[in-house]
Amino acid sequence: MNASDNAASARRDARPTGVEVFASSFDSVIADCRFGLRQLRSSPVFTIVAVLTLALGMGANAAIFSILDPLLLRKLPVRNPDELVWVNSAGTLGPAEIASFLFGVHHTDPLTFIAVAAALFVAAVTACCLPARRAMRVAPVVALRNE
Repeated sequence: MNASDNAASARRDARPTGVEVFASSFDSVIADCRFGLRQLRSSPVFTIVAVLTLALGMGANAAIFSILDPLLLRKLPVRNPDELVWVNSAGTLGPAEIASFLFGVHHTDPLTFIAVAAALFVAAVTACCLPARRAMRVAPVVALRNE
């Protein structure tokens, strides 16, 4: 055996096995969870707001799903649900008629899609750049001293 074979063998033996990789990544997940819980414990107002926001979102999601599930996702409880027909009178306002009132914009107009995408892009860039510009005005040493 020469030196290169010994080096290759040493590298192969030094590689962690699958169990060791899983254990180390699991340990880091546990450490991250502990750190997150310590941070939440240190700021109770943020914790309360975060928990209430999540609870409100989950409750709204469950309520909307419980309403839409029997209406849209499941078949109707009739003998032949595939043979049902939707009947609509000509004098009522449906989604297409209401959409035509929106400043004469058609729902397939490509200019509308481009304008909406541009407006959302400008809003996103503004939301990202303004805090970054404000943060650039503060020297890092001053910010660390104030903490």
